Amino acid sequence: MRKNFMLISQKYLHVDQLVLIFGYKNKRAFLEAVRTKKLPLPMYKAESGRLVADREVVRRFFAWRRREGIMQLESTIARTLYLESELKKKRIATRKKLADGRKRMEAARKKREEKQKRLEEEQASKNA
Repeated sequence: MRKNFMLISQKYLHVDQLVLIFGYKNKRAFLEAVRTKKLPLPMYKAESGRLVADREVVRRFFAWRRREGIMQLESTIARTLYLESELKKKRIATRKKLADGRKRMEAARKKREEKQKRLEEEQASKNA
């Protein structure tokens, strides 16, 4: 019980605790991520000589990642809605084009039929 209380009251987190918090497999992988800046977390040595990170910095890091994730989600949703609206517009335009094409084809067919009738009438009047 006392150990848990000490963790809450500490102003910093040890590497072993950070490995668990960030979900790394081991301490070495965590330290490599910090060293290569894949995990932008400032670390320093405490009085005891152990490598630690400030608890508030870790809390703010997760808050920042949360905001970043929410912003990405919002932009993805907005982009999806935009693409859906554009797709809907294209479908409507395609339907209009198809309808216009059908109307033109019908008009051309009627014109051909009328021309054919005139030719037949001319042929009939020449033969009579």
